[in-house]
Amino acid sequence: MALPVISHADTLIDHIANTCGIVLLVFRMYGMELNFLPGKSAVILKFKGVGKKRAVTSLHKSKNLIRVQKLPEGFSDVFIGVVDSYKHLGTQISFKGMACEVVYRCGLMRAETAKLRTILRNSKLEFSKKIHLIQAYLLSKGAFQCSTWAALSATFYRRFHGCILGMYRDALGVFYTPGAVNDLFSDEDIIFKHSLIYPWTLIRMQRLLLFFRLAIKDPPFILNFILTFTAGFCEGSWAECLQRDLTWLSLSPKFSECAQFSLSLWVDHFRLHPTSGKAIKAFCMSPFGNIVSHHAPTPHIAGLSHTHFCSRCPYGCDSDQQLSLHLFRKHGVKDPIRRYIFGSRCPICLKEFWVRENVLNHIRRGRTPCLRQVLLRGPIMTASDADGIDNSLKTFYRDRHRKGLRRHALEAPCTRVAGPLLPRRSGPARVAHE
Repeated sequence: MALPVISHADTLIDHIANTCGIVLLVFRMYGMELNFLPGKSAVILKFKGVGKKRAVTSLHKSKNLIRVQKLPEGFSDVFIGVVDSYKHLGTQISFKGMACEVVYRCGLMRAETAKLRTILRNSKLEFSKKIHLIQAYLLSKGAFQCSTWAALSATFYRRFHGCILGMYRDALGVFYTPGAVNDLFSDEDIIFKHSLIYPWTLIRMQRLLLFFRLAIKDPPFILNFILTFTAGFCEGSWAECLQRDLTWLSLSPKFSECAQFSLSLWVDHFRLHPTSGKAIKAFCMSPFGNIVSHHAPTPHIAGLSHTHFCSRCPYGCDSDQQLSLHLFRKHGVKDPIRRYIFGSRCPICLKEFWVRENVLNHIRRGRTPCLRQVLLRGPIMTASDADGIDNSLKTFYRDRHRKGLRRHALEAPCTRVAGPLLPRRSGPARVAHE
């Protein structure tokens, strides 16, 4: 059971505490006990508006625990935890986006594809039978409940797109083999030639069919909630994606008259035409429905003139990040700023970032005097000591990557610790290169 609670940032925690207390007492009336242990009942929330920073700080001080209210006297204290993501009905739900869910689904598809690769690459089997196997066994897991997904970033859609096209290529035998003459086709050629469904169109179709089922079955509260709060949903939300999908669906001759419809008018149209579900599937499976679709992001083609050049080879690029990445991959040179910082706290402004990568980014940006003051004080550790710290954090960063989080993802809100600030220094600031 999932209960949405909407309130202002400064009163949201109180509303959640009161709601949990009422639900707990109602369940006890019918002889059922709620489990508030870690991994069981939990809260995922997002603060917006006035009082957001104060609410985030208060929640962090309470160790991400909310004390349940509305309990009778003599009742022992009950706490419910606040988590970043929660697995509900088989789907990872989070206000930080669909990163955790998409990474898990892509990993599942890749693992299952590796098990079936000998079958998929068997040239004696017909392609139609391989596609049935992919749809029945792999896509049923990898695209499970993708109808509930909100907007995907370019990075995570590229993962999802690559997993599905990788299965298609294994089945067709048009994958790359090192040292051999490869007859390769683009993704668009494979989709069009074999009448397959584009990964983005697959998500669109499932989202449209979910909305169609909601309109036909009219479950209490859910449809009214979507229609009432659609105007207030932010960009990239499920409702906003649904509106774009419906606009795309109006390109179909069957729904051309619905181009200017609102969500409520779409609901009325689906109820008057109960066979619209078949029309949605037919349009999404048509060649036109898979041409007018979302393409996987293509690499950016840089010009011939570059602004950044490597001092060790003729390589040129257009950003500091590209140059740093080249120096590390090709020459093994790491950013020397890591030798100036120990831990996750800035020694100049005394801000605690909780993750080492965040404090390094804070220093690198140079928007505050922290970079200059750190350089003036010189390195505080050797390169080998910095390597030891990096090695100790490998497991931590690997786990974050498996969850779909980047190295600089926030663990907790940034806070300023108590203590005297270091005196300012003056003079030329230079980086001590490794």
